Amino acid sequence: MKRDIIDATVVLLAYSVASVASAQTTQNVQLSGAAFTPANITITVGDTVHWIWSSGVHNVESGVIVSGSGQHDGNFRSGDPTGTVGTTYDVVFNQAFLNANPMPGSVYPYYCVVHAFMNMAGSITVQGPDCSGVNNCSGHGTCVAQDTCNCNAGWTGADCGTPTCSGVNNCSNQGTCVDVDTCDCDAGWTGADCSMVACEDVNNCSGHGTCVGPNTCLCEEGFGTDNCSVQVPAVSAWGMVVLGLVILIAAAVVIQRRFKPVEP
Repeated sequence: MKRDIIDATVVLLAYSVASVASAQTTQNVQLSGAAFTPANITITVGDTVHWIWSSGVHNVESGVIVSGSGQHDGNFRSGDPTGTVGTTYDVVFNQAFLNANPMPGSVYPYYCVVHAFMNMAGSITVQGPDCSGVNNCSGHGTCVAQDTCNCNAGWTGADCGTPTCSGVNNCSNQGTCVDVDTCDCDAGWTGADCSMVACEDVNNCSGHGTCVGPNTCLCEEGFGTDNCSVQVPAVSAWGMVVLGLVILIAAAVVIQRRFKPVEP
């Protein structure tokens, strides 16, 4: 008994899912008298609209009625009018169709050419999948399924909100990607891809040295300190000689004092 209940439940659930799936993918529209029923429908990208001839002579043409006459826009057409009951016509409103036949607001008006003077018309509004759960792809991608984005080049992440810097070597791992191929370099690095050393924190070596590493200067002769801003007096050749003599004399004095004989 318990198994029978489970099996019945499974069948019921399967039937319900199938019914919902069918309702989500196909929308029937009847052609009868001088009206489409229902006339104005809203579907989702990928759904099919299925027109069925119930009575009368009709056709389906995309476009609008102006002064009692249909103006075909070329998006879809069932063919010449026919009165054969049971005739059907299908249009699949997938992304490829929408791309090939774009309409403002994705609204597709249509009419019956035979009864245009009686204003036999309808419309199809095509809604895209909902990506509100991922910030509508942050304006940097296309919503292709429920909360699923196809990101534009240069963007990544579930919501396409994270820029990428693959075009600038990912900032050489010495900076932060702040926009598409745009780096905010770490201290001591510069360049579009943050691969060049910089010495901004040491005043660019004060114009008296070469930047050889991140905020590291090799100072020119005559300059010193970390930013090469202090001038070091140059020592002439005579100065070196005098310095040498001073050192020698000092050394001699030290030696003399150290080895001076002890008086009896």
